[in-house]
Amino acid sequence: MKAIFALLCIFNLSFAFAEPPKVVVVGAGLAGLTTAYRLQQVGYDVEVFEARGRVGGRVFTVQVGGRPAELGGQNLLDGGKAENILSLIEELGLETVLQQEELHVHYLDGDTIVDASERLQKVYGYTAESLRTRLEQIRLASNNMQDMLETLFQEDKILYETIKVYLEAYEGQPIEKLSLAYMETLFHMLMGGLSSAHPNAGGEKVYIDHLVIKGGNSLLTEALGAKLTSRIHLNAPLTSLTKGRRFFLTFGNGEAVEADSVILAIPCSTFEDIQFDPEVLPSAKLAKICSIPYGKNSKIMMPSTSQQKYVGSITNGRTIAFSPGDLKIRTLYYVNEYSRFTADTIEKVFSIDRPMIEKAFGFSPKRATVASEVPFANYDCPVGHSWPNDPYVKGSYSSLIPGQEEIYTALTEYRGEKVKELFAPHEGLFFVGEHASLLLEFGGTMEAAVESAERTVRLLKAR
Repeated sequence: MKAIFALLCIFNLSFAFAEPPKVVVVGAGLAGLTTAYRLQQVGYDVEVFEARGRVGGRVFTVQVGGRPAELGGQNLLDGGKAENILSLIEELGLETVLQQEELHVHYLDGDTIVDASERLQKVYGYTAESLRTRLEQIRLASNNMQDMLETLFQEDKILYETIKVYLEAYEGQPIEKLSLAYMETLFHMLMGGLSSAHPNAGGEKVYIDHLVIKGGNSLLTEALGAKLTSRIHLNAPLTSLTKGRRFFLTFGNGEAVEADSVILAIPCSTFEDIQFDPEVLPSAKLAKICSIPYGKNSKIMMPSTSQQKYVGSITNGRTIAFSPGDLKIRTLYYVNEYSRFTADTIEKVFSIDRPMIEKAFGFSPKRATVASEVPFANYDCPVGHSWPNDPYVKGSYSSLIPGQEEIYTALTEYRGEKVKELFAPHEGLFFVGEHASLLLEFGGTMEAAVESAERTVRLLKAR
């Protein structure tokens, strides 16, 4: 008995001093940082490799006229109740600020500003039940969201153009490439709301709640990064991933590392730039991941000292101008080809919309510039960032196109947790990010990124 007891003591002692599993997280955006932070908390040996020279990814705060402005993820409540990210924010000791904007839509038709919200209510005043019935009838004869809008607004160019640009801005793709899965967003827009996260609550006026982190959303990713300072490698894009006894990763800055598990916290749009061993990521699965499209939308933020002439937002069919609670900053939300501006073309793109800005906001802004890759840098002029032109994202967020609904939304189970089938773990390889989230109604949001991270940590701990 004494001999057995001695052996057990030796075994337990050696287990206690065994090295923790080595995990490499590729990508220091919100999802990657949250995953690494949680794993570090429970004792994993974690290293994070980021292609950029900063952490944060698509969470990117600058300052416009000395006030925080979000060129990336903006409204925490786009993720619904956002329980995961709000819990993380509180845990890290950050504060939030709630701002409100009246959701009232105007359309610039030549030199005339049309009240599109009033027009929609007068001409298409549906009840919720009758609208759902009507949309379902139209859906059966449609291939995409463009077909639905053309049927709804056959002879109303203003409402067609207005709803079109709002759908494209919110869901990220040109209208003809938007899946019929976005019919729910259309329903809420036609009812006077914005989406399932921001419905019309039935009041005389509709307000959008904008919840942001006090001081800027990048404070969250900066706080997470500070918890991992010695474990983050910047300017290190992943170039290849192979596997023998362990994973072997090589990076564009010349670094190489081995790991027991790898977590890919990068957009699907960037997988094509990495050489994957088929044993690590089967070719058929890789092709499906690479086929997921990313949104073609970007923002230009501009300082303002004038009072807005019209309540709510205004569009000219190519961009949407609005003020999310802070009238000192105006947002121009660009879609489609207009979102692909560069340092050389941003002013040309922006100048076309000056007449709308002057008419709606009563001021003429300075020349526009592209933001540097420095969080919280201050600008006294309009500043933007083109996510479709960003080499480390190639778009704003994942979206659905016709024919990909099953590929992108099919679910399976892994170690007691539901996961998207496409992003199910594969022999020590894990996927995190808004694209891998189970929050199908709130895809593309910061909440989706954190939900994915929290769930992936549970999966890894269960191995």
